[in-house]
Amino acid sequence: MGFMPICFDMRHVKQIEELLENGQPVEAGTALEDLLELGSQNTSALKLKAHLHGAKGEFDQELEAWKRVHELDPADIEARAALETYIREQQETLFFADELENGDRRFVPFPYGSIRATSTGLVGCCIFLVSLQLMQSYQIKPTLEVIGAGFLLFVLVPWFWILYQFIVSPTSILLSKESIEVKTRFRRHRLNWDEVQNTFLGWDAQSADDAWLCLWVIPRDKAKRGIELNLSPGESVIKPKRYFLQGINSFYRSPTSMHISKIPEWPNPMLKV
Repeated sequence: MGFMPICFDMRHVKQIEELLENGQPVEAGTALEDLLELGSQNTSALKLKAHLHGAKGEFDQELEAWKRVHELDPADIEARAALETYIREQQETLFFADELENGDRRFVPFPYGSIRATSTGLVGCCIFLVSLQLMQSYQIKPTLEVIGAGFLLFVLVPWFWILYQFIVSPTSILLSKESIEVKTRFRRHRLNWDEVQNTFLGWDAQSADDAWLCLWVIPRDKAKRGIELNLSPGESVIKPKRYFLQGINSFYRSPTSMHISKIPEWPNPMLKV
């Protein structure tokens, strides 16, 4: 008799995962809450709940769900990995964020764009040099046009991309009681909180491992540029995302959370970070 309810719950968890895969995360969240009301010790449902909280940027609720899974099953590998990730995030706060003397929070962006551009440039140079070496080995004499085209495609273009990333990549993001400010090496974009109409946190989750999260800061003046900050896993320049969203909540107010399907087209031009 003890085995049947577990199978029943597991079938429901799989159905909820299918809702996510079919692009129905809101319906999946509602079904998940209904399922947990029937059995709060269902670790599979709790893990899916944790993933959904993480996809929505609800990092404190995500942590509580993983702690509950760990309490029920201390040997669960996913729960242990999630708790280790939380500890790593706390350590990353020390490296990628500073709390200034006046209470402001300054964040050092992780240079994903520069790393990708540099990697592409390095690979391009290697391809160009190896191609010339292979031509020489097979006694193929390339024309100046071929060498020039290869140099342009595999060397110059990637290195122009590196230079572009160097110029446009943010060097710091500052949250203060007065404003949010994004600095690059040559420009600074600042929005005072009294100029901001609202902040929105858009999210999507196609599966437990595929999440998308983005923050928009929308000014009242439609001609003024807003800020679009990608917070998705593996893409966000902000490493301590929990600490960053806590700062938004503290200095302004908690962002309005919406599924991506309900996010409107913003009339403002956007600074994409």
